[in-house]
Amino acid sequence: MGGESFRPDPPADPYAHVSKRFYRAAYFQVASTLARFLPRSLLRACGGWAGWCYGRLAARRVERIAQNWKILRPGWERKLAVAAYSEFGKVLADYFFLAGRSKKTALDLIEEKRGQDHLFPMVAQGKGILLATLHMSFFELGGLAVCELGLPVVVLTLPEPDPELTRWRAQYRKRWGMDTLEVGRDPFAFVAICNAWKKGKIVAALIDRPFGGPLVDVELPGGTLCCAGSILYLAYRCGVPIVPAVVVRSSSSRYRVEAYSPISLPEGLSADQATRELARALFQVFRPVLLAYPSQWFAFALQNRRQP
Repeated sequence: MGGESFRPDPPADPYAHVSKRFYRAAYFQVASTLARFLPRSLLRACGGWAGWCYGRLAARRVERIAQNWKILRPGWERKLAVAAYSEFGKVLADYFFLAGRSKKTALDLIEEKRGQDHLFPMVAQGKGILLATLHMSFFELGGLAVCELGLPVVVLTLPEPDPELTRWRAQYRKRWGMDTLEVGRDPFAFVAICNAWKKGKIVAALIDRPFGGPLVDVELPGGTLCCAGSILYLAYRCGVPIVPAVVVRSSSSRYRVEAYSPISLPEGLSADQATRELARALFQVFRPVLLAYPSQWFAFALQNRRQP
């Protein structure tokens, strides 16, 4: 990787995997309203079928992003891409299902929570935390699980194609106790992140989504993945511990939320060294999970990979 491991690159389109005309607040509201009258099993079946059909029919779009899964399992990328669209449809079904239901119903979908004890010592010391996760399965449930511990959570989000949808989704999270901070357009958003940490808040971010700014390379079995380096370096400069966390669907179609031991580095490292070491440490944790649940990784927005 050498000197190229931390480099400024334009962000990829985070909505390259879908037709943007569907990412509108009005459509999300209609889907959520309809979901109030349908059982979860039917919604998930319909969502999985719709995602599978999209993956099969949108051949050009899927072919373009299928190479993302080559990073995990070379030779299986097309099949995994279609499977990921099907899984994505099921997660959207759960998302709409919960939009009109109580927090208790959402919590009932969490089958198991692991590693919560990693958060309390740092919060007790008044430290903020970067909760680093992936665009994987129903990742929003991770924030809900943390909020239920009585800990303040701020979720970083990129601007949606429709500004009204950004607000709609922020209100959705607020019902579960989470605040939302939009990054990407506002150059002072990172100041707000630092202020949240100073107040002892937990900032949750998808590190495999492009936030703009520098990217950092991570070596995986089939190539090189670029992840968001700016948020990692910001946490390092602020002296904030980084806690890896994932959400995965279990065989019972409920979800497991797991947090891992915090990651920290000695002071005095350069931007390149810090981001490279943090990314490497994070993906040492994430790699076994990705290999075990590749179709639950929604790797729709990866970019700038250098494959062997």
